[in-house]
Amino acid sequence: MSERPPIQWSVQSPRHPRAPLGAAPGDRLPWLVRFLMRHALIGFGIAILFVGALLGLDAKGLRTLMLASPDGVLAAGILTFAMGCTFSSVQMGVAIMLLPDK
Repeated sequence: MSERPPIQWSVQSPRHPRAPLGAAPGDRLPWLVRFLMRHALIGFGIAILFVGALLGLDAKGLRTLMLASPDGVLAAGILTFAMGCTFSSVQMGVAIMLLPDK
């Protein structure tokens, strides 16, 4: 039986041009996964700031309503999580679309 040639990867990391998907020796996660995680965290941070601004400015009486409700903390947590998912997805999408073509 003859040996199969190694697979040639078409997607390569900009930091490690010879490593497929950034899997350089010593890296724990591939470059693309780290890239997406970084931008997801950036988006979630923006969402936390946005919810803080909504509550801080008492937009449409939202802070007053949450403070008057016995489940206000739960509502704030759900709002933050939902905004975090949305903003993280948008941030990752924008970051992917702004990647340079090769």
